[in-house]
Amino acid sequence: MMNRFLLLTKRRFFVIAGAWILAVGIHNALYAYVGEEPLFFLLAVVVIPAWFVLSVVYTLLWRIGHRGDSPGTKEA
Repeated sequence: MMNRFLLLTKRRFFVIAGAWILAVGIHNALYAYVGEEPLFFLLAVVVIPAWFVLSVVYTLLWRIGHRGDSPGTKEA
């Protein structure tokens, strides 16, 4: 179950990077037209970077524990 959300692959890396860019862009657009907007700011500054750091740590620990296994294998 954790592999589904935290195991970092190239595709997930680009999804996280795209989500961050999108959150920053939406925040800047809303800030320009509406003013203060905390939701996308928190996503871009706290949530997405925390998800990325957790994914990197989880992936490193997973790879240390499963040397030789491919990331696509099912958990027992």
